[in-house]
Amino acid sequence: MRHRRRAHATVEMGFLALLLVVVLLGMVSVAGIVQVEMGLAAVAEEAARAAAMAPSVALVQERGQNRGAAVGAGYALRNGSLSVTVDASRFAPGGRVRAIAAYRVTSADLPMLVAGTVDLHREHTEVVPRFRSLPP
Repeated sequence: MRHRRRAHATVEMGFLALLLVVVLLGMVSVAGIVQVEMGLAAVAEEAARAAAMAPSVALVQERGQNRGAAVGAGYALRNGSLSVTVDASRFAPGGRVRAIAAYRVTSADLPMLVAGTVDLHREHTEVVPRFRSLPP
């Protein structure tokens, strides 16, 4: 009878350990996705700010995309799927510039991600400073 109790306790402990490992792996995956979300928010904010500070409408896209790529590299968004799009249709003093950052998280980024891929995106709108001189 005593051996049965020990065997039951061992089996129960094995199930609990397995459950604990699965929960911990899930938490690590969620933390990785949250880190990517924070990085994307920073990429969108910095890209919009750089685009809003561009000296002319011709340079808005270039400045926003370059700054977004630099910030993305700093947040380890390096799998090649980072895209930064800048909408400069309302670029003028007092107008707005919008940047959209998108990134695809794969199992190469998060080895515990068994679902395949997760597509994430963030956008940010920045006001173009009203009191600055822009070429016509």
